[in-house]
Amino acid sequence: MIKVNLKGSEKEFESGVSVADVAKSIGMGLYKAACAARVNGTVCDLRTPLTEDCTVEILTFDDKDGQKAYWHTTSHILAQAVCRLYPGTKFAIGPAVDNGFYYDFDFETPIAGEDLEKIEAEKNKKRKEKRRRTKKKKRRRTSRSSASSCPRRRPSRRWPASRTSRS
Repeated sequence: MIKVNLKGSEKEFESGVSVADVAKSIGMGLYKAACAARVNGTVCDLRTPLTEDCTVEILTFDDKDGQKAYWHTTSHILAQAVCRLYPGTKFAIGPAVDNGFYYDFDFETPIAGEDLEKIEAEKNKKRKEKRRRTKKKKRRRTSRSSASSCPRRRPSRRWPASRTSRS
């Protein structure tokens, strides 16, 4: 068991619990609003497993780092949508900035207004696919006799990660 300090109160969890599961243990509202977490002062993904005693702060969109995590993820979803619709597109950078994010693309042919609608629809489709995959994985995990028998792995990336912070 590990001890997790959450805003001054301490809770015990099994070693390897994800930050997302810690948020869920506090409440579904926080779990649904969570964008990222700060573990011992370091911003991390909600899938991060906790293996030792630590201090955790769940970051929502109300927090600056929560916004950056949200925009970073959104930029990747946008890039995946563009990649699916326009396979020859070259990608540059897509960092989170103070009021959102931007992504530089080099399209083989110029795009128009109706293309933006197609990209938006593809982006929404991608988000729904991810939700369905996540639900399937959760059902598989709960149907097994032990959660520890489920290996964790990071999703493969089809292009290099974008730079997300400017110091």
